[in-house]
Amino acid sequence: MIIGLAVLSFTSYNDTPVFSYSVRFFIWLPLFILGFGLASYISLKLGWANAHGEAKGLVVSGWYKWSRNPIYVFSLFAMLGLGLFINSTYVYILLGLWAVMYIVAPFIEEKWLEKTYGQEFLSYKARVPRFFGIPSKT
Repeated sequence: MIIGLAVLSFTSYNDTPVFSYSVRFFIWLPLFILGFGLASYISLKLGWANAHGEAKGLVVSGWYKWSRNPIYVFSLFAMLGLGLFINSTYVYILLGLWAVMYIVAPFIEEKWLEKTYGQEFLSYKARVPRFFGIPSKT
């Protein structure tokens, strides 16, 4: 999907000025770079195995203090930045599908997390927002 998105982005880049070049270059492109950069960094810190279903311990510190799904949050910001920078209907469609997947995935993953980590995850879930916000003191 990422390779297809990269190819599509290069082949369907649209110079039609929906946004000025400076807005696209200084706002949307940095949003893309920072979003995917932070998502990648957090993924590496979490660890490949833990991010892909191997129970290596529930991570509740760092970015996970503010969001139960920081990788998805930063990826969504990056998708928005990329879409608005490229300005292509085909890219919007592909990014839209990817975004829906990232919005739905946490609801599916939480069942596994509850089963695997039990009360530890339930306490964490009660304190920390699913996507982003201020944790409760509970």
